[in-house]
Amino acid sequence: MRRRRQHLFRQRALADAVLIGHTSLKRDNVRLGLSVELQEARTRRGQSRCPLRVIVSNEGRIDNRLKIFQSDISQIIIFSTKRMPRKYQEALKRKAMLQLSDAKRVDLVTMLETLRSKYNVRTLACEGGPTLFRALLERDLID
Repeated sequence: MRRRRQHLFRQRALADAVLIGHTSLKRDNVRLGLSVELQEARTRRGQSRCPLRVIVSNEGRIDNRLKIFQSDISQIIIFSTKRMPRKYQEALKRKAMLQLSDAKRVDLVTMLETLRSKYNVRTLACEGGPTLFRALLERDLID
């Protein structure tokens, strides 16, 4: 188990951004951070100390009290739709960049294009969950 976690953190450290779905974020309540050692390795490679943190949620009902919002280790970007209730938009826009689309679901191709063009993301690590991973796989968006 420990080796798998270390591998996960090393992969996270190589990425420009880390992607997580709302359900996995809520279940695991993670910060998506890195150890000081991995942060220093990123800095030596010319990267920021921690990768961007990206959350995907079609409905946008994301609790702003989750651990990810309690640290400012890196910028948080939320891709959702305008179905996100106004009270969630107001609470989350203080802690993250909101990218809201008019569609019923987040268009993953558009999301990846936005991450590349607006945030200079070249390498994205997907950390879950199964629904998000399957959606990326079905659209042939995984290398």
